[in-house]
Amino acid sequence: MSTAATTGPLINYGFVRLNDVRRQDTATIIVVGLPRSGTSMVASVLKTIGVFMGRVMDNVVFEDHEMADALEPDKEHRLVNLIAGRNAQHPVWGFKRPEAYKQLPKLCGVCRNPRVIVTFRDILAISLRNNISMQLDPIQSLPRFAREYELLASKVKQLAVPSLLISYEKAIQFPEKVVEEIADFCGVELSEQKREQAANIIENGSPQYVQAARLQYHGFVGRLADGQLRGWVKVQKRDQVRVNVELELDGKVIQRTRADIYRPDVEQAGFGDGKYGFIFPIGEEFSRDSVVNVRVANSSILVKNSGLPLSKY
Repeated sequence: MSTAATTGPLINYGFVRLNDVRRQDTATIIVVGLPRSGTSMVASVLKTIGVFMGRVMDNVVFEDHEMADALEPDKEHRLVNLIAGRNAQHPVWGFKRPEAYKQLPKLCGVCRNPRVIVTFRDILAISLRNNISMQLDPIQSLPRFAREYELLASKVKQLAVPSLLISYEKAIQFPEKVVEEIADFCGVELSEQKREQAANIIENGSPQYVQAARLQYHGFVGRLADGQLRGWVKVQKRDQVRVNVELELDGKVIQRTRADIYRPDVEQAGFGDGKYGFIFPIGEEFSRDSVVNVRVANSSILVKNSGLPLSKY
């Protein structure tokens, strides 16, 4: 893996390029990093300086909903078709998908002239932001984020394509410099007006972003039948997201699962594609008086209708 310009002002301003090669006339910009590490900031800069970042997107967190859906498991054909369509319409385009760093080898293989931007942020700050958004315990989350950073670093180290690593904290400190670096990395001509507009949107946790990133949930803990406790849960306004849930009996977590089972009643009620159901097997060894709580994994967020004795379901 080669590096370029890793000393001097680049380090001082908090960004560094890896595997840098001469830019071509076309490129796909892939923005990744741990969630809450600054990927929305980079995506907002890219959109402001004129890079197409998605047709159906949230203009606060800058999530490309079409790309998010295409990156779901078993949708590779849809992903290839979406990329082909974007390539035909835009010489340079991009998308933000934080945890897509786990899929970088595949993405770099199917994207045209990929150029990867990776954000880095202090893990305590990430933990505190996740506490705001998802009510995750910030201290208990630290080891998990440390492990995820280790995985992210290993993925970056394996990259053979041009990559730009950006420090969130330094970007807040030097907004104009990071805007200039992003534009140059992507091969975008930067006018004085665009430079100023993009630099002005870089700020630490705007109220609009914090509110938009605060996840809220629909869902319900349903009936216990044939030894199975059923229910469903979905993140509001994010149809592609599948939620991990925990079953807690009398204050002790006994099972975890992913809420991704298709529920036709949920879809008919107007909730996305309906793939938000969960099932917890309940054996005879559990007391019917045990209090049931189903919560979003690693958080204090309870699914509606939690808190009843097992006999009441």
